[in-house]
Amino acid sequence: MEPFELTTARLRLRHLGLADFDAMREIHGDDETMSFYGGAFPPEKTTDWIERSLESYAENGFGSWAVLHREEARLVGLCGITYQLIDGERIPEIGYQFNRSFWGQGLATEAAIACRNYGFKELGFPRLVSWMATDNVSSRRVAERVGMKLWKEVVNPKSDRLHAVYAVEP
Repeated sequence: MEPFELTTARLRLRHLGLADFDAMREIHGDDETMSFYGGAFPPEKTTDWIERSLESYAENGFGSWAVLHREEARLVGLCGITYQLIDGERIPEIGYQFNRSFWGQGLATEAAIACRNYGFKELGFPRLVSWMATDNVSSRRVAERVGMKLWKEVVNPKSDRLHAVYAVEP
């Protein structure tokens, strides 16, 4: 697998690896951060996330990437493009999760914009989406700052919760 890196003014996005487990546990092990995923993940679910990301890199050339704060020199979040099955359609989605201690700094927006640009320019996608529980106001704001508009609302079969699907085209 070839090395991957996207950089922004404050961030560096790269492939996840098993060495990122502890930093990811800070995110996945936090009930508030993971409240829209049903609460904190057990450690094995974090390992599964990393392994699925590695599989996605190999199969698709993209996936959920580690987001490192360049000044802090540490992993502060996850952001990337993954395929999601939404309303019966396999769609490339920009997803993001950040360590709660870094919320409110615009880092998710900065990372998601880098992913949007990469998805259009390098991967040639005609549309990118982000989807989240309709009551996840913070994630909805990030999608809007990335230039996405509400496309539709669907029930997520994994959670049986109504989700807002935001979309953007080049």
